[in-house]
Amino acid sequence: MKARYSGVFLLLLCCWFGSTSAWAQEFESVPDDVMQGDIAAPKPKINNLPFNIYGLSGLLVTTGTRTVRPGSFEVGLAGDWLESSTPSYYRREAAFLGAVGIPGGLEFGLRVPYVMSDLKITSRFNNLGVKVNHYSNEANAGLGSIEGMFKWGFVQQKNFLPAFALGIGGVAPDGNYLRGVSEVKYYGAKVLLSMGLELNDLAFTDYAFAILADGVFYFRDAGIDNRDYEEKSGIVHAGMIFPLHPRNFLELILEYEGELMRGTTNEQDTNAPLLSLRFVTHHFNVTLGAKYTFYEDPDYDDTLSYLGTFSYTYF
Repeated sequence: MKARYSGVFLLLLCCWFGSTSAWAQEFESVPDDVMQGDIAAPKPKINNLPFNIYGLSGLLVTTGTRTVRPGSFEVGLAGDWLESSTPSYYRREAAFLGAVGIPGGLEFGLRVPYVMSDLKITSRFNNLGVKVNHYSNEANAGLGSIEGMFKWGFVQQKNFLPAFALGIGGVAPDGNYLRGVSEVKYYGAKVLLSMGLELNDLAFTDYAFAILADGVFYFRDAGIDNRDYEEKSGIVHAGMIFPLHPRNFLELILEYEGELMRGTTNEQDTNAPLLSLRFVTHHFNVTLGAKYTFYEDPDYDDTLSYLGTFSYTYF
């Protein structure tokens, strides 16, 4: 009898060491016959929610409610490649991303982009006082607006009640606003509300799913004397993870991104569906996707752009 209990103890000890080993061993599946009394081993959960293209944990563009564990930090790169036919221009962006976990359920995300574009916009008012834009090509490159945001997960998920997170951040100019590289000329601010629901204990499947959504109020150069640069807008995201692997190392992600209330008559609003594929472990992430953007502005045709993130989490 003692030998039998010793064997069970050794089996549980081996399982514990295996779950805390390096990421290369995370591919091992949970054995179906691992039991503790009459209770089966817990079902797999969402492995990790690495940062999105904004430097905050989530999907590809949607921000989640999870935060990086205190003392851990994530670093990596994000890319965005866009080609437009009307007006004819390109915009390519490579960004350094970093996130760090702070005690108290806080996370700080940093985004430092390098932007390359050849779109030049000049504006004038016609005889009727209507602002008319003229589009031409002039290659420009340089640092874009630098963004930083604190995110606080203030409500944790309980059963099927979703989690919530708040975020507040700032946007700093780099001096290249008139060259079409920086998003703001003087300053910018963002306020975020995020919702997340992870479903990992469904009776009909061993796969784990996640539903995320967020809303962001974006203020560009608000309250300055020269209101030509002032702008307020809202950005909304929603997305869902569909796992393609029993341990959730490979995931299909569907998302929506909408930029609303842009311009005096919302003529600059956009709507975009996204499809991406993510390979992720507890430390490593590669996400690649495509976004098709519908423009309300009649001067712009719809565009297809390609996005991606790569990251590694330490500790």
